[in-house]
Amino acid sequence: MTRKELVQALETKWGVKANYLGVPSCAYEIYCEAGNFLIDRHGVVRDQTGREYSAEEVLNQPQTEPAEEPEPIGWEELPLSGYAVELPLEGHTAASLRNLINMLASKERLLVSAFALTRSLVDSRLAEELCKRSVEDMESFQAVWSEFGDGHCLGFEMNFEKQTMAVKLVKENMAVEEMTAFLDLAVCMNENARKLKYSSFKPAQEDNPKYAMRTWLLRLGMSGDAFKKTRKVLLARLSGSAAFRTPAEEEKHKARLLARKQNLCEEDGDVC
Repeated sequence: MTRKELVQALETKWGVKANYLGVPSCAYEIYCEAGNFLIDRHGVVRDQTGREYSAEEVLNQPQTEPAEEPEPIGWEELPLSGYAVELPLEGHTAASLRNLINMLASKERLLVSAFALTRSLVDSRLAEELCKRSVEDMESFQAVWSEFGDGHCLGFEMNFEKQTMAVKLVKENMAVEEMTAFLDLAVCMNENARKLKYSSFKPAQEDNPKYAMRTWLLRLGMSGDAFKKTRKVLLARLSGSAAFRTPAEEEKHKARLLARKQNLCEEDGDVC
């Protein structure tokens, strides 16, 4: 099986689109229910820990029946000039709700910058307490929420009577494209929170915000043309490079391209 055939087989099996990383690695990334896999230029498959898999191993990973994603209930206009994506609690557990809150806490600074917000999204104490305490069921989750979440989180709201929750942005004069991007993001975060075993609340690396946001969006499954506009909106205000984590990596890449160009010129007998 060639590398191209392997990538296509994995895309078909998991119903996802592989992300081509380009030069210099020429590798493909695939984020799926079985995990995150990298297929290098030689067709070697590795997971996020570096463990190698044969084509047969990764293709034979068990596949669970995909849960039907509940449709967002809709937009809600907020008293503080903002918008919310309201979603049903159906399909969630205490662990998956903690995952969602941890995502918001971990990526808060990125989201605040991406949407040019002036207010925080969640109270960090909520994520910390959910991590410290034994939150194994909805009753214990509600106890922590009533103490640290209810009324303390502008970016997240829960209504246990109506069995709904809302991921919110507080911002005046929000553009339509920002609303659309936020809707896409909220739905993908909700879906991933239910699938993940655990999501950390520790802040994301901030030395290159644009790269951190891009890689997170890809992990959420927001790759391909379907989310192209959303990615553009979410990356527009962030500083840094989307392609390279550090300036050193970018300089090495430029040097390799220059060396390759010079080698080609020498082979052709041209002067570069």
